[in-house]
Amino acid sequence: MLQAAEEAAAETVAVAVAGYQDVSPYQRALFNLFSSFLISFGSARGIAELRERESSCLAGHAVGAESDPHLRIDFGQGAAELFLGGLEGQVADKDS
Repeated sequence: MLQAAEEAAAETVAVAVAGYQDVSPYQRALFNLFSSFLISFGSARGIAELRERESSCLAGHAVGAESDPHLRIDFGQGAAELFLGGLEGQVADKDS
């Protein structure tokens, strides 16, 4: 089976070389341009993939998470009402 694969690869290369030599110079130039683009794009993408780094924290934990989650709560404009408003509040009337 390995011998058949080698023969198939050799025949494929022979056909590709013959086809490359039988076309016009313009078609060959276009093929070279397209091939160089694919090789450049593939190389750049491969290098970018290799340069990607994993996160430095444990999986499932937010980056820069506080040990005390209530340390920096932003109450915004409702802070005065929340702390000084007491227990009474407005409830929407469902009947109206």
